Amino acid sequence: MAPTIIAFDLYGTVLSTDSIVKELASLFGDEKAKTIATQARRYQLEYTWRINSMGMYQSFSELTRWSFRHAAAEVGEELSPEQEERVMNAYNGLDTFPEVEAGLSVIAKSPAVEAYVFSNGTESMITSSLRTSPSLARSSSVLPTSRVVSVDPLGVFKPDRRTYEHFAKVVNLESQPNKLWLVSSNPFDIVGARAAGWRSAWSRAERYGINRGSRRPPELLSAGSGPEWRLRRHRDRRRSRTPEDSSRRHRSREKDRERRRDRDRDRDRDRDRDRDQSGDRERRHRRSHEEGDGRRRTRQHRSGEEDSERDTRALARRRESPSVKRSGPLPSQEASFAVTTQEGGDPEKPKEKPNMGNTGRLAAMSNSVAQADGTSIVLKYHEPAEARKPPPRDHWKLFVFKSGDIVDTVELSARSCWLIGREMAVVDLPAEHPSISKQHAVIQFRYTEKRNEFGDKIGKVKPYLIDLESANGTILNDEKVPDSRYLELRDKDMILFGHSTREYVIMLAPKD
Repeated sequence: MAPTIIAFDLYGTVLSTDSIVKELASLFGDEKAKTIATQARRYQLEYTWRINSMGMYQSFSELTRWSFRHAAAEVGEELSPEQEERVMNAYNGLDTFPEVEAGLSVIAKSPAVEAYVFSNGTESMITSSLRTSPSLARSSSVLPTSRVVSVDPLGVFKPDRRTYEHFAKVVNLESQPNKLWLVSSNPFDIVGARAAGWRSAWSRAERYGINRGSRRPPELLSAGSGPEWRLRRHRDRRRSRTPEDSSRRHRSREKDRERRRDRDRDRDRDRDRDRDQSGDRERRHRRSHEEGDGRRRTRQHRSGEEDSERDTRALARRRESPSVKRSGPLPSQEASFAVTTQEGGDPEKPKEKPNMGNTGRLAAMSNSVAQADGTSIVLKYHEPAEARKPPPRDHWKLFVFKSGDIVDTVELSARSCWLIGREMAVVDLPAEHPSISKQHAVIQFRYTEKRNEFGDKIGKVKPYLIDLESANGTILNDEKVPDSRYLELRDKDMILFGHSTREYVIMLAPKD
């Protein structure tokens, strides 16, 4: 007798993706760790669905990296390459759910059952988890590495129908998919398996609720909270087919036919009765019509005189009523339908909103700095709306070199904007060389958003350099900076102002 084949989904079914929280907490703290773990799992599933739809396959390992980067960015964190490797190593060693080991021990005692791992993960991810997880390592006889089926060779993810057909081909049951069982906690996986003709057991179904509207519901459901996997039969109200049931159905069909015949006879009698009554009504109508013609002719003469008198009175009232006077021309048809009019008046005019912007003398004062001697200095630069201070985790510094020696160090993370020049009264970073303009250039931190491979927005605060149309220009990495344009600054970029020999090197301190 052929063994029963059971395919176990891995992530979220056997392995708890929540167990990654411990590693994340050591990097970002408990509160952020829980959010990152939850969001990363959501993005992981979302990316697989998008990839399936777009036909642009990336391995599950790469999608997992993207998911954690995206989730970390949402809480204002950025994974360094070293931190990313730590997270991935922890992900490949996830803990199992509490009931898994007891469930696998039951399967170990059933020689008629053959268990496989069937996952979206790559084969290296799956085998690493089987070796690293203590519970799975103890159950290696039930789930050996030789019984691993990954969708990676196909270039698609579950619930694509081809993945289930691929598994059936691996276990030589292509023509008998109804002999395959899938155990999964993911509802989309259950639906995909049922659509491919498999049988299915939905683990931890209470997390999502049972989809009773599904045409092919799972045959087994599990709460997944006890010492073993307690599966219960999904309701199936099929009746047994005994000889007594057959005779009962035959008698029922005979009664149905008799009732239909009785209804047809009653319907015929009602139709005949309606036909007779309609004939009587038609005769009565003709008779009353002929009798009423004479009375109608007599009334017509009287009603003509009354109508004439009524029209005369209405015309007199219309002349006496005052006309509606308007202060202007009638509104257009579009305006009439576009706004609500007051009773008997013009459409309500929109209220004029106050202008909060500076004008005249106040605008001139806001763009200048007053001096002690009564004079003022007009500022050439104002921070944009996207100006931000860099987050505490980003330690940007500016090192000033002269003849190869460091002569000054500036903590750029202390503020969002640094004005560089010779005008001591307004600049943030003085540069006294005569070739440097009074307000020469600005280092500005700006919040910008970029879209990743899937169109999701990821925001970040980055430093930018802008030259304020200086007389002798600004050099960034041996290239002249165009006037009045932002250029992004990166770690270890070197800046020269005017003809000064001082070198300004911007650096980002490494994260711990």
